Amino acid sequence: MYLNKSKGKTKGWISYTLSKTDRKFSSLNQGNWFPFKYDRRNNLALVVTHDFSSSKTLSFNFVYNTGVALTLPTSFYEGALPSNYVHDLDKQRLPDYKFYQSLGDRSERNNFRAPAYHRMDVSYKITKTKAVGTRSWIFNIYNLYNRQNPYFIYYDQQKLKQFSLLPILPSVTYQREF
Repeated sequence: MYLNKSKGKTKGWISYTLSKTDRKFSSLNQGNWFPFKYDRRNNLALVVTHDFSSSKTLSFNFVYNTGVALTLPTSFYEGALPSNYVHDLDKQRLPDYKFYQSLGDRSERNNFRAPAYHRMDVSYKITKTKAVGTRSWIFNIYNLYNRQNPYFIYYDQQKLKQFSLLPILPSVTYQREF
């Protein structure tokens, strides 16, 4: 669905997509259906721009996406050490010994969905016409409400953790057109 308003002081558009993408392979996931890596059921985008005058514009941008499908372990077990570790007395100091202490069972494909991704950006633009061209100052705030969107999700000592990227991020741009 897509709606667009292109006339008047307030302009903008909204789009929404509802989709489902599953996969099935006899050699994966015990032959059962599973969500595709890029399956995002809901995708919403909203853009609103308001012209206060011919030289001052305020814009909002909002995006929402269902979280991506991930394969995470459903259980953990201690792995068998390779034969070259059997005679080593100080196993705790070996760099990859920790790997064998907690191996995950990943028999189900894309069995977890990451938290939803959403953010709002705002921009204010002031334009002034000069003798030659125009100049503009643009003040932006990316991720206005500082949403900690997941960049990736991982296990650390059998606890699920999330790494986020790009918190609230203000910026100022000077633009000159001739």
